[in-house]
Amino acid sequence: MRKLEVMTKQPRRRGETVRRAVLDATAAELTDAGVEHVTIAGVAARAGVHETSIYRRWVTKEALLLETAQEQTAGGVPEPDTGSFRGDLVALILALDAFVRSPIGGALLRVARTTSTADGATARETFWRDRLRSSSDIIDRARARGEIRPAVDPELLMQAVVGSVHLGVTFGGRPLDRARAEELVDLLLAGAGMPAADR
Repeated sequence: MRKLEVMTKQPRRRGETVRRAVLDATAAELTDAGVEHVTIAGVAARAGVHETSIYRRWVTKEALLLETAQEQTAGGVPEPDTGSFRGDLVALILALDAFVRSPIGGALLRVARTTSTADGATARETFWRDRLRSSSDIIDRARARGEIRPAVDPELLMQAVVGSVHLGVTFGGRPLDRARAEELVDLLLAGAGMPAADR
């Protein structure tokens, strides 16, 4: 029985090791070669795995790039908990702006914007949905503190936050400083905050 347990656990461990190696290799390829020059062959060589192992798991290069984007963004933009909704949003905006302006962040933003195949479109949708959902704790804490109206659509609010940053980077806006981030947050809160009579 114990031998069987070891045998069933080993492939899972190996699978996760391969997955991690491939995602790390993809991130490195994106940084070194740029989005246009990333190839499955290059990723496989860097990760030390066979190309078929990558295709078996991800099917398309776009799906691999988008999963890499999701992983790297989650690690590069930690979820803040400052004790206030305004503080959380300011911290999130500053961290996100810094990340998407970094070499890996810029490459991943381009990946998320430009996937075009049916598989890529599905993976892109998953990427954006997961990216927005990852900030749900910020919304939940704000609701519990009575800082936003219960009817506020959290996804729409986070689209405004994330979209504002991405749009600024895409069109060459200057990096956000704290004053500018606070100004953006205050504009959002003017629409999402509790009416004065209810505070």
